[in-house]
Amino acid sequence: MFKKRGLRLGLYILLGVVCLCLKREAQAHASTLESYRTLFPDITLAQEVYRTIHPAIEEEGEMDLSRSVTKEELAQVKTLTDYTRGIRIQNLTGIEHLPALETLYLEGDQTGKISSLQGIETLKQLRVLSLKNESITSIDLLRQLPQLEEVNLVGNEIEDVAPLANLKSLTILNISGNRVTDLRTLRELAVVKTRDFQALSQAVTQEATTTGENQVIRIWDEEGNLLAPVGFAGELERAGEAGFYWTTPGTVGEKQVVPLVCLSRKKCMAKS
Repeated sequence: MFKKRGLRLGLYILLGVVCLCLKREAQAHASTLESYRTLFPDITLAQEVYRTIHPAIEEEGEMDLSRSVTKEELAQVKTLTDYTRGIRIQNLTGIEHLPALETLYLEGDQTGKISSLQGIETLKQLRVLSLKNESITSIDLLRQLPQLEEVNLVGNEIEDVAPLANLKSLTILNISGNRVTDLRTLRELAVVKTRDFQALSQAVTQEATTTGENQVIRIWDEEGNLLAPVGFAGELERAGEAGFYWTTPGTVGEKQVVPLVCLSRKKCMAKS
């Protein structure tokens, strides 16, 4: 009888050990995601994440992007940049796997530019966002990041800045070099009343007409004032208080007219 009890106890202990091993294996597997290359289709983004997690490895030839990465490792990434590399990041797919990201510095050039912010809305720890000289047209997803403190979107193709209106934590905002003609939605932001707000040299693009019809342009600053464009291509005439007639537009590629306008009265630097 004692032998049977001893046998049962041995079996219970063995089963307990097996269950514990299986549980640990399951936990380890659960914390392991896909490979860097699978999570981040953009190879430059995959490399920058890899470099951040493995700082001792700098050369691309030493990287193993097929290597699996854990959630704990991805949570180590707090700053990401492509400033110092040859090829720029073009696709942010997978950035949602970096939940602790606080600072994102990217800058487009002839090697690549970002056009979509998809996934960025999940970064609830992000405080500093700099996306210069990219091809971004919509910033609607930034509505979901009220914790942002610094935003630099210089040199994009943004027309609507209304998504920034609720970012009350902003202390620095630069939207120069876009296509904005109306800043009235930002009038309640404290940052627009400081020197850390810039909205210079907006490129206003309109289709050139072939019928000789006048085109009306209205340009509003952050205080609700109508402004006259400066450094423009073509001739403008005031249309009362409603805007400006574009009477003889300049052309680019025989299709578009592009005047450069300054929206900030505080610090206006016109470019021609």
